Amino acid sequence: LRAMTYGGGAFVAVGDAGRVVVTTDGISWSIDQQICDEDLGVVAFGDGVLIVAGASGRIGRSDDGGLTWALDTVGDGGNTWRGLVYGDGAFVLGDGAELYRSEDGERWEYVNAVDATPIAALGGLLFGMSGQTLAVSEDGGFTWSPTITSAGGLGLSRAAGPERVEVHGRADVLG
Repeated sequence: LRAMTYGGGAFVAVGDAGRVVVTTDGISWSIDQQICDEDLGVVAFGDGVLIVAGASGRIGRSDDGGLTWALDTVGDGGNTWRGLVYGDGAFVLGDGAELYRSEDGERWEYVNAVDATPIAALGGLLFGMSGQTLAVSEDGGFTWSPTITSAGGLGLSRAAGPERVEVHGRADVLG
C-alpha cells in the first residue's frame, strides 16, 4: 500500500496493481479489491467523493465509499500521478510536469505544465514539492512561489490534517 486518506467515515488505502482497501475502524477491512491493473499511489477525499490515481494516467472515482469505481485516464496516458489533494472545492492532480483540476472528479481540466507536485491544500492555497523546494500556489496551481529550499532535500512527500494552522495571517484547518 502506498497512500491513505480519511473521509466519509472510512480510511481508504491504495497500492500496487490497483489495490484499494477500506476500513471504518482500522482493524477489519470491509473492502479489499483490485480496481485496475495500474499501480495506484495517491488518494484524496472531498465533497463525498473518493479519487485514486497512479500509473499510466489512471484515475478512479467512487461516490459510495469505495464499493464501486468509475475508471478513467487523465492526460495522455503516460503520466504517473504522484500528488492529489482536495481543497477549496476542487481536486488537484499532478505528476511533477503537469497539473489538472476537477470540481467533481469526473471532468478534469488541464491547469498548466508545472514542476510542482501537490501535497496539501489549505482553503485556496496549494502546497507542493518542486525538486527540493516546498512551494505554494494561490491561484489553483497555475503559478507557484518557493517558500523553503534545502540543498539536502526536505524529505517531504505528503502532508495531512486536520491541524489548525495560520498561513499569511489566516487561520484555517489543513486537510
